[in-house]
Amino acid sequence: MREEPGYYLFLGATGVLWATTYILIVKVSFRDRSYGMPLVALCGNISWEFQYAFVHPYDSLQRWACVTWFLFNLVILATALRFGPSHFPVIPARRAFYPAFAAVLVLAYLGIHLLARYLEHGAGVYTGFAQTFLMSGLFLSMLLSRRSLRGQSLAIAYVKMAGTLCASVAYYAFSTQYRGSVLLAYLCTAILLADLAYVAAVHHLRHRAGPQPDSGAPSPLSRQAPQAR
Repeated sequence: MREEPGYYLFLGATGVLWATTYILIVKVSFRDRSYGMPLVALCGNISWEFQYAFVHPYDSLQRWACVTWFLFNLVILATALRFGPSHFPVIPARRAFYPAFAAVLVLAYLGIHLLARYLEHGAGVYTGFAQTFLMSGLFLSMLLSRRSLRGQSLAIAYVKMAGTLCASVAYYAFSTQYRGSVLLAYLCTAILLADLAYVAAVHHLRHRAGPQPDSGAPSPLSRQAPQAR
């Protein structure tokens, strides 16, 4: 299906901005010896990208974006497996953390696969935006539960928001198939509100810690011990 030029422009910007987000997450994760993406969101991301890169692939532009994002998320997965257990000191890593993470990943993929097969016939736009809404809410929840910027940064917050905003414009304003969709309008608005709340929360924590760069040595707040749950 032939789309308008604006669709490809904003979709290309989405690909670049989300790839940048993943690079920033990897960088901050290794810097702070933490994981920078909520674990459930990571499982959903990997599942969605694998589904629409290899199982029900999009057209060439979106497919290559999914392949690129999937590869970056494999690196983020490595940081989660390496640093994740430190955030849950009361949970034995080998006996509980890793099996539980594997179970969530399997369930996430089965959910995405079944939705693609029975509801959207392989088209992942609605599941993609729903997954992004979930991820935006989980980023905010992760920040509030840690009460620190460990594994997170203001750059991640802004670039992530910009990437999703470009995707929203691409599909809602320029896609011949999804333009004007009420469900898509709801998802785009909900994601933007969650992202704005996340940006505001990151600003608040940075203000408490004092002016700190997004790279280099971690701030005092990012050095706090992870909160046990």
